[in-house]
Amino acid sequence: QGVPAAATRFPGTEPLIFNAPNRNARFTGREDDLAELRRQLQSGGSAVVLPVALQGMGGVGKTQVALEYVHRFRSAYDVVWWVVADPPQFVDTALSDLGARLGLPAGPALPETVQTVLQALGRGEPYERWLVVFDNAEELEHVEQFLPQGPGHVLLTSRNRAWGERANPIQVDVFDRAESVAHLAQRVPAISREEADRVAEALGDLPIAVAA
Repeated sequence: QGVPAAATRFPGTEPLIFNAPNRNARFTGREDDLAELRRQLQSGGSAVVLPVALQGMGGVGKTQVALEYVHRFRSAYDVVWWVVADPPQFVDTALSDLGARLGLPAGPALPETVQTVLQALGRGEPYERWLVVFDNAEELEHVEQFLPQGPGHVLLTSRNRAWGERANPIQVDVFDRAESVAHLAQRVPAISREEADRVAEALGDLPIAVAA
């Protein structure tokens, strides 16, 4: 059974349903991106909020920003569900699995089950405070049909700029130099600031390279 829509969530309360990868213990920086992401997802108040799309080239850390958001703000949600959208052929199965966790009845076939899940999320039943993340949602024409609408939040990560017409985009860029240096210092404690700066310069501050 769900909790009443107006029920208070206390600090530190865990989601009733949580399905996401483990938190990255070495996550560094990105405070501006995380603050903007939280602001945009909360911007609708009681109205339906557009999906938010973390956009940027491969390797800039879109997935890591989404993952940090999920863990940092998990107590704001009753349900958190992470969907791997690349390849997109299994998005419907992931939503069907969510339906099972929500205790929803399965339909005679997968498409009917998915529609039941999307309709339940749209009504906010049994929970209004949900977050569904579609990670690496590159094939817009396949994934868009599976985006829930309603009182919860939808977060996408994608290199596909076409999402900018259907979601609120946040551009994720390479690390700034201070973030690169901080991350390298965390990974290699013996490195000097000057050495870290040179390494970051050589790697173009690309997070996936800095973290390697």
